[in-house]
Amino acid sequence: MSIPYDESLIWIVVVGFIVAFILAFGIGANDVANSFGTSVGAGVLTIFQACILATFFEIAGAVLIGYKVSDTVRKGILDVSLYEGHEKELMIGLMSSLAGSGIWLLLATAFRLPISGTHSIVGATVGFSLVCKGTAGVKWIALVHIAASWFASPVLSGFVSFVIFWILKTFVLQSNKPFEQGLLLMLDQMPWWGSLIAALLLGSLVALIVHVFVVPWQNRRILLVSRDNAEKAATTTTHFGACQDQKETTVLSVISEGPCSDSSSNGNAKSELTVVPQLRGNSSESPLLMSTQVDAENAEADAGVDEEQPEVSRLFAFLQVLTAAFGSFAHGGNDVSNAIGPLIGLWAVYAEGSARQEAGTPLLILLYGGLGIAAGLWVWGRRVIRTLGQDLARITPTTGFAIEVGAAVTVLLASKIGLPVSTTHCKVGSVVCVGWASRGGEGVSWRLFRNIAFAWLITVPVAGCLSAGCMAIFRQTMIFAQKCLRFKAYFRQEVLNSPHEHYRLRHVNIIYYLEDDTLCVIEPVVDNAGFQQGKLVRRDRVRKSAKGDLFIWKDFNVGIDACIYGTVYHIVDCDPFTKEFLTSQGIDVGERESLPVDPYTEQRNIKSTTTPTTTIIDDPRRRFLQYDGMVLSFDATWNGDRYRVMYFPTDDTVAIGEIHERNDGKDPVPMLLRRTRVPKDWKNLPARHPSIYMEYGDPEVVEYCTPRDFRLGETILLFGRSFLLHDCDAFTRKYYSDVLGTPQPSAVPLPTRAERPAPRHDVPPHIKFGSPEDTYASCLSFLPRAPRKNVIRQLANFPKKLRYSARMDAAHPEDEHRDFVLEYNLSDGAVRINEIEKRNSGRHEGCFLSSRRVPKPGTGRDDPEYYTPRDFFIGARIDVFNHRFIITGADLFVYRYVEANRDKFCQEVRENLRNYFLQQGMLRDDVDVEAGKKQAEDERKLLANAKALEDDVDVNACTGEKFRTAPVVEN
Repeated sequence: MSIPYDESLIWIVVVGFIVAFILAFGIGANDVANSFGTSVGAGVLTIFQACILATFFEIAGAVLIGYKVSDTVRKGILDVSLYEGHEKELMIGLMSSLAGSGIWLLLATAFRLPISGTHSIVGATVGFSLVCKGTAGVKWIALVHIAASWFASPVLSGFVSFVIFWILKTFVLQSNKPFEQGLLLMLDQMPWWGSLIAALLLGSLVALIVHVFVVPWQNRRILLVSRDNAEKAATTTTHFGACQDQKETTVLSVISEGPCSDSSSNGNAKSELTVVPQLRGNSSESPLLMSTQVDAENAEADAGVDEEQPEVSRLFAFLQVLTAAFGSFAHGGNDVSNAIGPLIGLWAVYAEGSARQEAGTPLLILLYGGLGIAAGLWVWGRRVIRTLGQDLARITPTTGFAIEVGAAVTVLLASKIGLPVSTTHCKVGSVVCVGWASRGGEGVSWRLFRNIAFAWLITVPVAGCLSAGCMAIFRQTMIFAQKCLRFKAYFRQEVLNSPHEHYRLRHVNIIYYLEDDTLCVIEPVVDNAGFQQGKLVRRDRVRKSAKGDLFIWKDFNVGIDACIYGTVYHIVDCDPFTKEFLTSQGIDVGERESLPVDPYTEQRNIKSTTTPTTTIIDDPRRRFLQYDGMVLSFDATWNGDRYRVMYFPTDDTVAIGEIHERNDGKDPVPMLLRRTRVPKDWKNLPARHPSIYMEYGDPEVVEYCTPRDFRLGETILLFGRSFLLHDCDAFTRKYYSDVLGTPQPSAVPLPTRAERPAPRHDVPPHIKFGSPEDTYASCLSFLPRAPRKNVIRQLANFPKKLRYSARMDAAHPEDEHRDFVLEYNLSDGAVRINEIEKRNSGRHEGCFLSSRRVPKPGTGRDDPEYYTPRDFFIGARIDVFNHRFIITGADLFVYRYVEANRDKFCQEVRENLRNYFLQQGMLRDDVDVEAGKKQAEDERKLLANAKALEDDVDVNACTGEKFRTAPVVEN
């Protein structure tokens, strides 16, 4: 049992769908002629009309009743239990049956032979099964029943059609009033009790519609056509060298009763021309001509046959279309299995992973087959339609009606019981029987029937042979696909100019691919081999001699030498599959040999086992390569301060860094001890900084600190300073546990210290000397300096800014579409302008004007007038050093500021901003106004406090003399 939806089998499913569509195409091109061939031959339908009706009814029959026969084709002929565990072989066999049947159908269609699609698919199924499993893979009893139906179906269909035609001929065609007798078939003169029985059997609605609407309409239409024909029709008999195709197919004209010859003067076949009334639009004023070619060998038979009346022909034309659609529906339900049955089996095996195919028939696949049949009909179906509807026998609407009903009844009954009969057999049998009954033995083209029968006889063996050939090819490909022969071998390589070795024995694997007869040579990896290894010979077809002969699988065996590109490989062994394959092909596999040992490799192995190895801890070079960039990090304390002790395993050095806390009052020195080796103790030296003991010369060091000296919870002495180790990082713990084998204990908790509060810069009180601005200015910097103007304004408005969007009023075309952000600093009245970057503009975003006060144009240099917030509103033009800007927008803070300081802004400015934000949908009056009022109230309180401090002292009364003689107030 395979895996459901195995990806390795998806290619079979894809190819199967493609081949099934081609097969359905062939069935549509060949078998659909069975349904509408007689209608086209009788002139009731054109080929275009027949294709439209056949497309609809073929697809409907395939979807609605096609599942029964599909189950018989895919499971009734084969013994699928034999393929358990060999699902891939079954899938390839079903694909082969589709391919073989499709090839034969297309060939027969090319020669205009109406063969049986059922014969083709059954023969193809048996053909691939004989290749795979022999005679045991076929259910012969079921096959005999199916084959018997092939011979019984044409006889039964012909008998039914003969009976129907005999009834029509006896009671309708040969009666005194054939038209009135024909109308009885359409329920015209049916008594009330007959209508009641028909209503009970067929449905009261259908009977009422036919009785009330269809029959009177048909009666009036047929009488009208008959009256027009009697007035305008004229008959002319002439001879043409070749028969011309006409679009008009109406056969209701009056047949000429005049004498006619068997052939023309030049020996060509006779043609009868009938003038047909102009029922459709015609580019010519002359009446239309309809040519009916009469076969020379049927001329005598035609002369003695009573022709049908036009009214009767018109009546049965509608019945023939109905029965043709009925037959097309039955054909779609029966013959769609020929194309879709194996495809459904293939899909079921792929989806279920089992050969039992327990799932039902998917409707989408049936629809797929119906579409393929319709495509074949449209592209190539008219060839066989002419053969079956015109060449085999002469067909009239009445005979066509009998043929269609007899064949359709036979096929539909077979579809319901699940028996794959041949639609072609049924239709040809009906055509032959009805043609013989209507015109005798000469009413049928026995020569064409002989060719058709011969094609029937060879269909099963030819389709079986084609399917068997496809299966043999696919099976061979399947067996050898992704299969290879694997041999173990070695070759000897000479080593020159070496005192330790003279040759090397190199072990290789020779892999031979059966699917394309290529091979490659691969050398397994050997440690310290000293030469390049891997693929020595890339996969390719290799010549084995100068004559051009290529290596094949028969050239390899155990115990032989193979010369590949000048190197002689001695084969010593093969894998089990290779041995089994060679044995199955009748080749004796040689005795297995052992691979010789390479002397150089053996010598190195002996040397490595006798040479003592150095651990990574004792080997400085290995340790450096292993631990370069890695640090053992410990958190430690000394004198209440925190440090980070870092040990470097690469060279056993130690570094100590300080951990600074906020407001700890220490200088930001990054390292307490730079990276160096730390001795455990030294003689005659006090415990001091290492830079001190270096001045005394080289001390007598006994040993240095190692990673084992660092343990959490213990104190380590580093240059006389006792560091308590209380924690370490994750890498340090992993190093101690994995490398040293001594895990570190858990972290030691330290007492927490209260965080030192950050200093706050409060506004200093008034010092009673000078102006209040002198006191306020002392808080702006650490060093006293001259106070700036408007310090109160700076303290009250910092860092508030009014932001506007602006665009340049360009004087040059290159400055158009430049957008800017204008900021007005309320603390000092400075203006800053930044340009917004745009893609592909050639300009970068950034500062257009640095923060500075901007004078208004036209003011003097000695006493300039600067821009104020009252000058900025939507639509205002601002001139900044000869660059003109137009204000186009503002942020919401501008509106709040203006509303909070109504006394500073005029009504026009406030309304201008208010209308702008209302249009933008950004304004919420209650919230924004209240926020502005609260902000203004806070600013007023701050300014009031500042003015109160200013009123406490009389600045003008404090002269220099008083300042010098003023008493000093001590706190």
